[in-house]
Amino acid sequence: MALAYQHLWGYRWVNAGFQEWSREFLAKLAELGTAPGGTVVTPNPEIVILAEQNPDLKQVLRQARYCLPDGIGLVWASRFLGHPLRGRLAGSDTVEALLPQFRGRLFLWGG
Repeated sequence: MALAYQHLWGYRWVNAGFQEWSREFLAKLAELGTAPGGTVVTPNPEIVILAEQNPDLKQVLRQARYCLPDGIGLVWASRFLGHPLRGRLAGSDTVEALLPQFRGRLFLWGG
């Protein structure tokens, strides 16, 4: 089953639970093998606000293969706007759960 997405604030958010997201991500890694895999970004509300002031950051977020809602504020705002995201997909949770299964080159940027 393919991942669901939600378009909000000019971004294409992964709109799935962690189990769905992790299955999709691991399947995509296996499919790609050693080919370049793309970018996974995990913006929180502060990053989304910062991207409004920084066109380069906004472009990175918009061009990412996967944009994960890493912040409960994004989930609450999406519900308020009537386009709910299923839940928070934290970057730290993703790295902790999936890194042991990853084989290849990886670049991590952030705090």
